[in-house]
Amino acid sequence: YYKQSKYDNEKNFFMSFFHYKGFEEVVPMLLEDFYSPKTPDLTRSFIAENLRVIHSKKYKEDYLKIISDSSYGVNRYAVMDLVGKLKIEAAVPLLIKMLDEEKLRTNAICALCDYKKEELRPYFQRFENAKESYWRKYAKTALKKLDRRLGK
Repeated sequence: YYKQSKYDNEKNFFMSFFHYKGFEEVVPMLLEDFYSPKTPDLTRSFIAENLRVIHSKKYKEDYLKIISDSSYGVNRYAVMDLVGKLKIEAAVPLLIKMLDEEKLRTNAICALCDYKKEELRPYFQRFENAKESYWRKYAKTALKKLDRRLGK
């Protein structure tokens, strides 16, 4: 029914049925729509959230393609979170680069935090005293997670 939907609000409705971890069968269909230039931002955002929840490891290259394409803007947030949860190593340089973009910074910090790698410490320390409270908060949380992992 999703594929037969003529209107975006219908597609958005049917997507609520895909919102389950492990429902990988729908990922190719969702990715096709995510990439389509005809897909509106709201629908693309719902697709990204579904990809995050489904949590499939099979489509890592697509996730990297999505987070590296700035034309997707904020619709990358959920996929950034997903690459962190999946600990996709190829995403680390992309996420580090995203720390320089204010709109992506919080999500990049959170995604990098999931890797729990000591060599990422300087990137979190950079925001310990940031002007924005949420950057400070997430950077300090990431540093605490690193310290716990190392038994400090």
